[in-house]
Amino acid sequence: MTGQSASPGSPFTSPITAELAAAGTRPIDRARFAAGGVLFSQRRAGQQGVGIFFSAGDDQPRDILPENLTAGSRVHEYGGGAWDCADDGTIVFVDRVSQRLYTVTPGTAPQALTDDSAGRVFFGDITVANSSSAHPSGTSSAPVFTAVREFRGAHPHDVVRDIVLIDPSADTPVRSLFPADWTGEDRPHFVAYPRLSPDAQHLAFIGWDHPDMPWDATRLLLADLDQQTLKPQGSPVAILGAEKRQSILQPEWLSRSTLTVSTDARGSWSVVSLDVRVFRDRALGTPGTPEAQVASVLDDPGEIGGPLWTLGSRWYLPVLDGQRIVAAAARDGIETQRTAALLWADSRPDEQGSGPFDFGADIDWAEIEDFRDTVALIRAGGRNRVDGLYTFDIASGELEPVALSIVLPESWSAIAEYLPRAEVREYSGIQAVWYPPRR
Repeated sequence: MTGQSASPGSPFTSPITAELAAAGTRPIDRARFAAGGVLFSQRRAGQQGVGIFFSAGDDQPRDILPENLTAGSRVHEYGGGAWDCADDGTIVFVDRVSQRLYTVTPGTAPQALTDDSAGRVFFGDITVANSSSAHPSGTSSAPVFTAVREFRGAHPHDVVRDIVLIDPSADTPVRSLFPADWTGEDRPHFVAYPRLSPDAQHLAFIGWDHPDMPWDATRLLLADLDQQTLKPQGSPVAILGAEKRQSILQPEWLSRSTLTVSTDARGSWSVVSLDVRVFRDRALGTPGTPEAQVASVLDDPGEIGGPLWTLGSRWYLPVLDGQRIVAAAARDGIETQRTAALLWADSRPDEQGSGPFDFGADIDWAEIEDFRDTVALIRAGGRNRVDGLYTFDIASGELEPVALSIVLPESWSAIAEYLPRAEVREYSGIQAVWYPPRR
């Protein structure tokens, strides 16, 4: 324009190169302890699918899947829980492209467990059954798994879901844990979190129906199983959430008769326990059943739970044979410099109400993946910590990286000075996370 001229800008150099910015991130979406190391799933370099990597801690993690297979679920569209690992190293995973189930161990080639369904059958929320009794009579003692299965018909609304048992050693490796005649209105349209009880007599899971989302209202359901055959004995029954709307997430067994769940019945997600025998008999209308009440296990000013966008999310985990709980609580908007906390608590609090122990870990978010001995395996990140997979030793309080979502160059310390740090602020009553510039 006439009368105006361009002024030279101030010279500015940054250690954040175009190559580093273009590389993007490689998020980790699941991890488990395995014999001799850690297994985790992460997008491969070059964005060629998602691999399952094994890290022994002293060498470069190696992908145990061939390039033509990629771990990924498409159940509920958002997927989640594409694989799990048993103590003996057996892994069951679903291939994202074909949605076929496979089994594999580090050092062996994957073996298909299901046929190609031409896009009609999908699997997700794969979970190893932590039960020494979870083996149908006459079969080997090899580990078994549970999963959510989804059938899709020709019409977009023609979708049916159930929960299946996966036994890689069986002649028929996949079969339903729902009775064939369970077709009534009490059968939920969406299901998640299949959990076999330690004695293999019950299957716990959650369900919900449209238009609710899982953070609106879900029900906790219980199915009776034949301990010898693991076949369903009658239709599952809703034991919590049918009378009072609440978001119930992540059922976990403390013992063969006690379940814990995360519920927002009191306004925020916290962990409670319930006696499944009492709640089951109450739901069935059994005469003489005492009043069914939940017991508070782990309460926190934050949230031990959250929106279930992807299947298999873990906010807490019973450990040490169900005696303790390790949990991650989100504390966004609470008056604290940290926006997440790692907690340690007794799973059966005494009458004095001894509260959970806060480790004071410097993180902004976390999810619990696994636990072994005194070490928790977590996915975490924060304003002072790169998102990734970490081990947290509850005895020493040390937080050590296993794998990160980005590859850090040697000049990382200089780059860190240029990155903004999140601050929780409130604007006209609305909470927000602000990233002020630093350079």
